Amino acid sequence: MALPAITDQTTVTITTDRAVWPDPLERLSGALIQRLGPAWVPGTRPGEYHVTLVHLATGRRGGVDPRERRIVLQAWTRNGNGVTPTAIYTPELRGYEDLAHWLSCGDLTDASTFITATLTQLLDQLPDTGDHVAAEEVLADQAGELAERTRNFASGLIRREPVAADAQQIARLASQMAQTAAGLDERRSH
Repeated sequence: MALPAITDQTTVTITTDRAVWPDPLERLSGALIQRLGPAWVPGTRPGEYHVTLVHLATGRRGGVDPRERRIVLQAWTRNGNGVTPTAIYTPELRGYEDLAHWLSCGDLTDASTFITATLTQLLDQLPDTGDHVAAEEVLADQAGELAERTRNFASGLIRREPVAADAQQIARLASQMAQTAAGLDERRSH
């Protein structure tokens, strides 16, 4: 029996059902934190369509904002001293419906390496503000958001409304809080 000929073409099946796509921002955030290290935690607030990462020790922030067919990268400090180094990354979207589809289903390995390196260069351009209370603030914000989501979840249970989305958000927030708290404890040498 003859084997089929090997060609240079690769067939990729990409689902177009957005309901089954992973969350594009969570996926991008996870890839960047994996490259930047555990001192970085998500700082994105509910309803925002971008990724904000906060460095636990320095309070510096990096933003990754998917817009149209490109990703805008920015760096800033907590008090926003007017310095906001910015760069733009344009991914190859061939084979994907749009940027959200690529972020949900595409291979982010090379892109996250490039974005992380660029974001690091942008952060290096920021002046040192001496502000080192970011971890506590991030943890307090996460705790507040978790409390709000938990109230929504409980209300949905009482009113017999769908609660799966709130439960997923609660799990995501609890995971982020655990990361932040671990980094804070490590910084405090506990």
